[in-house]
Amino acid sequence: MLLLIKRGASPQHVHFCQYNKPWRKATTFLGWKVPSFNFRLCKGSHRVCSATGLRHTILQGKNKAGVFRTLIAQPYPRALVLSMASSLSKAL
Repeated sequence: MLLLIKRGASPQHVHFCQYNKPWRKATTFLGWKVPSFNFRLCKGSHRVCSATGLRHTILQGKNKAGVFRTLIAQPYPRALVLSMASSLSKAL
């Protein structure tokens, strides 16, 4: 990632908890010539979410159904994807 940033990619950081998910899950997108998405970042601690005031779900182990929590957290939140699509359509 550092090499791509050196070559001009712009990093944009986001926390999934700000898009209706119970886990914080920090994610970074890299892009060239894309608009700023103005992603929301959690201003709370790693334990408490600034959006909800609730404790973040820790992505460790399995849930009651035996599914790894990290697997459940893989998909991008719908609200995040809609926000990105809106930003891109405004930039066109």
